[in-house]
Amino acid sequence: MLLLELEQSKGRVKSLEGLVSELQVELVELSQKEAKLEAELTRTKANVEELRQKNKGLRESKPAAELKKLGFDLKELKDNLTVKETELKKPINLREEQLG
Repeated sequence: MLLLELEQSKGRVKSLEGLVSELQVELVELSQKEAKLEAELTRTKANVEELRQKNKGLRESKPAAELKKLGFDLKELKDNLTVKETELKKPINLREEQLG
């Protein structure tokens, strides 16, 4: 009876070790993805700031169409930034759910 329990415990330990190993690999992959998303987010923020500066420098004598285009570009970059921030939070939320 004790030998059977011992063998079952060994099986459970081996199974849990395999699960830990899989989770470690997944954690590394998520960390790499997170780093890439952070880099993209930084670039997007820089683009938004650049557009803000261009938008600030516009004079009223510039054509309204150019101003409108910059407004659309700024909105697109803001939307992109929101998407990237959401993507960046997904791995963190997923990791918290798995650990929680």
